[in-house]
Amino acid sequence: MVFLPQTEAPQPLANLGPVAPHIARLRLTHFRSHAAADLSVACGAVILTGPNGIGKTNILEAISMLTPGRGLRSAQLEDMAATSADEGWTVLADIATATAPMRVGVRFAAGGAGRELRVDGAPARGFEKISMALPQLWLTPAMDRLFTDSAGGRRKFLDRFAQTLVPGLSTQLNQYERAMRERNKLLQMPGTQFAGNGWLDGLEENMASLGTAIAAARLAALDALADGLAAMPETVFPRAVVALEGTLEAALRAQPAIEVEDGWRARLHAARARCRRGAQPGGAAPYRSACDACGEKHGGGQMLNRRTKRLARWAHSGTGAQRGGAHRRCAGLAARRGGRASRRDAAGGFV
Repeated sequence: MVFLPQTEAPQPLANLGPVAPHIARLRLTHFRSHAAADLSVACGAVILTGPNGIGKTNILEAISMLTPGRGLRSAQLEDMAATSADEGWTVLADIATATAPMRVGVRFAAGGAGRELRVDGAPARGFEKISMALPQLWLTPAMDRLFTDSAGGRRKFLDRFAQTLVPGLSTQLNQYERAMRERNKLLQMPGTQFAGNGWLDGLEENMASLGTAIAAARLAALDALADGLAAMPETVFPRAVVALEGTLEAALRAQPAIEVEDGWRARLHAARARCRRGAQPGGAAPYRSACDACGEKHGGGQMLNRRTKRLARWAHSGTGAQRGGAHRRCAGLAARRGGRASRRDAAGGFV
């Protein structure tokens, strides 16, 4: 296997200025096909090359074990151990940051219930500190369903990207979901009084502040994507266009955050009776926001329903008349969505 750093002779750290967070050294023990591996890399892009089956993807999967969740392949932890190993596997990473180095170790013991995490030699609970020091995001060929699945899958991917830019977003998402479940449970309890209920008021206060913060984080991530897309040179390939459709997100484009928070709190309070019957308060919750993507040159690929899927198919491979009609109708759909979606001009990446 060959490891190709971005530069042949990396400069001393003192001459680099602010250091981008990166893994300076990675050591694997009994992980997949690697009985023992020790890699040292410099700051910058790294390309792994080598024959099929040599273990390139296994290295990427090992790095993904430094994040919460099931990693790059969504595999079972016990399946990641080398076939000859009975004691489990270990991933040890030295992370270089702009402030101070960090050593992170993740270990899975055979027959264990989960991963053991250590940061700088001390046991740790949760991955938030590591995620803040070394944010990760991946897009694999198996994830192409992002462009055809429901909006929920794209929303989760956007949230994962936003977590690399906004520290603490993962905690906010978990707290919002917990508050939402507690509120729904309370509303379903017989005899719950809506007026003067301090418990409900507190839960809705949390949901309002957390929901506004989550929507703002998603917009920040979308703006970062849009700026990156706008900076890309023109090529024969279509430029991607992304949009985020949601009441909270659209409100944040036009109003101060404190006003959006107050409005969402009032909306939750007014919708208590409807929520008791299982309805969402106007569909504006952060878990209802929809993230869309399409090709700017090839007409709308906003894959939210059968109609837009058909338009996208015509725009790419239909007859001349079908392609022309698809482009016009996609433009009309984008224009009609303008009142509900977060918008910027095409160069900025929003529809």
